[in-house]
Amino acid sequence: MTGGEYVPDRAAKTAEALLGLEPDERREQALAAWLHRGVGLGAGIGYALLRRAVPGAARARGLLFGLGFWVLFDEVATVAFGLARPPRAYPWQAHARGLAGHLAFGLVAESTLDLLERLPVPRKRAA
Repeated sequence: MTGGEYVPDRAAKTAEALLGLEPDERREQALAAWLHRGVGLGAGIGYALLRRAVPGAARARGLLFGLGFWVLFDEVATVAFGLARPPRAYPWQAHARGLAGHLAFGLVAESTLDLLERLPVPRKRAA
C-alpha cells in the first residue's frame, strides 16, 4: 500500500490516469476487484502450465508457487510499478500476512489442480 491505500485500488487509479479517464469511485472499486482477481487467475493459470512443463513442480504442494508469487508480486512488482513503498516501509506483520495468503493460495491452487487431474474424463458414447 502507498499511503495506506490498498494496492489494487492504487492500480485502478493508475489505470484510469493512463487511460485519461476522470476519477470515478465506483469504476475504481470494480476495476480494483477485476485487477486483483485477474492477477490471481493469471498466476494460477501460469502455475497450472508450469507444473505440467516442469517435472516435480507439484512436489511442494503449491507452497513454492505461493512463495514465488508473493516475492514476485508483493515484494518486487508492486514496488517497481510504484503501487507500494519498498518492503522495509512495512512492519514484518504485513509481510507475514501477505506471505500466509499467498502460501494458502498456492496450496489451494495445487489441491484444485490435483483434484481436477483425478476426475474421470467423460468419453463419447458410440452411436
